[in-house]
Amino acid sequence: MRKNGHDRNGRQRWQCDACNATTAATVASRSHASTLRAFLDWLLEAAPQRRLDCDARTFRRRSAWCWQLEPRIEPDGVVHRVVMADGTWVNGWCLLAAVDGQNGEVLAWQWCNRESTAAYRALFEQIAPPDVLVCDGMKGILKACAQIWPNTRVQRCLIHMQRDTRADPTSKPRLQAGRELKKLADMLTRIHDAEAAAGWGEAPDAWHERWKRMLAERTYAKDNPDDPRAATSKGGWWWTHLPLRRAYFRLERLFQRDGRSPREFDELRRFRAKYGAAGFIMASCDLWLKDNERPEDSKDFWDDVTIGSADDLNQAEEWMADQIVRFGYAPPNNPYRQDMADHKNSLAKLGLVSKTKRITVEGSDKKQVKRVLIVGDETRFAPYRAAIEKQWREGGVERFVEPDKPVREDTAPVDELPDVLPNLREQMGVDDEEYF
Repeated sequence: MRKNGHDRNGRQRWQCDACNATTAATVASRSHASTLRAFLDWLLEAAPQRRLDCDARTFRRRSAWCWQLEPRIEPDGVVHRVVMADGTWVNGWCLLAAVDGQNGEVLAWQWCNRESTAAYRALFEQIAPPDVLVCDGMKGILKACAQIWPNTRVQRCLIHMQRDTRADPTSKPRLQAGRELKKLADMLTRIHDAEAAAGWGEAPDAWHERWKRMLAERTYAKDNPDDPRAATSKGGWWWTHLPLRRAYFRLERLFQRDGRSPREFDELRRFRAKYGAAGFIMASCDLWLKDNERPEDSKDFWDDVTIGSADDLNQAEEWMADQIVRFGYAPPNNPYRQDMADHKNSLAKLGLVSKTKRITVEGSDKKQVKRVLIVGDETRFAPYRAAIEKQWREGGVERFVEPDKPVREDTAPVDELPDVLPNLREQMGVDDEEYF
């Protein structure tokens, strides 16, 4: 068929090349294409139906078949360097879309009722694993990426970060802490190299160090019974500055590595600063030994590792070491108080473990079962023992402080634990020689 002028009504006339017959019948494919274009213009560009060339009801009748179309993109297996994925809501349904981060080409889409892990899995299964995924950082998409694309790096969308940060402390924060945090978020889109990114990565930690007391503030329901949150709080309290906390932890998660944030390494940094590199290496070796990960070619693994000096002990550690060298154990009445974290670090540093022992304390004629500290790792405690014994041999002034109420030496051998009361042993459910 080829065009052959128009009829008297202005319609296109067609002529058959084989028989020269003419007709003014409409070509169905062309009519459908015109209807589809009009339908897409109305659907995507929000053009009102009253502005169409035909009646609105006629348009809806002609375009009814367009709703049955199900567009598809067949997987081509091409590996894209950067893929951006996000969801948008359309009439109560969520449309997940993945586009090429370099040219904006749509790679795949998936309808779902919410942005869940299963929905993103269905989306990612249509695409070859890219080098980098740019997303909003929601849990569903991160989990799906780890399952389908385990080797793909994740880049948080900076626009989402800035928008969410402005939503929490608002675009004009009232508090100084909020204003500083908003400035950090605004700087994100001005970072263009690794050096600038590393410098920015230290800023949230510095901000948290300045404002951590304020972030830890709580509001209690009993003090604010009229607050609507008082009726819904499960623990009877809520964070006073919850929007600031959300904004801070959101920025902190930008620099996650292997699922961990920089703040999770603070304890390791403090350990390194307090005990030095040797102590840090010794603790790592101890973990290897416990996990059976010691190098196979290092049969005498511990022989070449010697750390520890009496000069690097604090007062509480000095007292514990002195008592153990004197009596074989350190009683629980340490005159130098420590918090739980420092106490655990001291035990790991000196190689001590906790154990029950029946001892005689001053002011009592009967022996009492007490929890004491003994040496669990002689290799780790040996340098401190040697330093103390050397001071005693030299007859110099004792550097270690006597306890306020020293424990009298037990008549039993140091390494022998006397029988404890049967009922106590039964309640604790342990043998005499068991460490806990």
